[in-house]
Amino acid sequence: NDPNVDRLESFILNDKKHNIVSTEELLYWFGNLFIEQFLQLRADLNKVTNHWQRMLLGQNRDNYDSTHFLQFKNTLDQLHSWAMDIEETLQDLRQYNHVTKQTLLNININDLEDHIQRMTKATERTNKSLDTLIQLHFAALSNRSNVILRLLAIFSAIFLPLMLITGIFGMNFENMGFLH
Repeated sequence: NDPNVDRLESFILNDKKHNIVSTEELLYWFGNLFIEQFLQLRADLNKVTNHWQRMLLGQNRDNYDSTHFLQFKNTLDQLHSWAMDIEETLQDLRQYNHVTKQTLLNININDLEDHIQRMTKATERTNKSLDTLIQLHFAALSNRSNVILRLLAIFSAIFLPLMLITGIFGMNFENMGFLH
């Protein structure tokens, strides 16, 4: 038993305010329910994105788990795909509606299409934000590697000549003229 299906069933059977008389209206209400659920997710998406920003760009950036990040990104892509599917369904419903001339349903479909466009823009914006975030993370890691390599180069420049002199004078030769 899926709670969303139960909620939809309860909505359809018990809602006296909206008398659903056709499959088109049922499709509209189902799309509306899905879109409202997604629009409520936007705040959570922003929270998770902010969490990843703190993880990838903060002091503890070595502790992040890339599998969780990729799962979040895949979930976001799935939401975007669903939004595009609903948008196509609404366009098909609009074409059917032009044949039946139901103007109130057309107005409702316009409203749903506006919401879907907001959904799509939100997922695209979050997706771009995550792409930028991962690029910043790799840039920070690269910068840290450069600092470490610079320190190693400095130590090498100091100690390599000393090791060369130690290596030459540490040889066990009796006939080296400048030793006597």
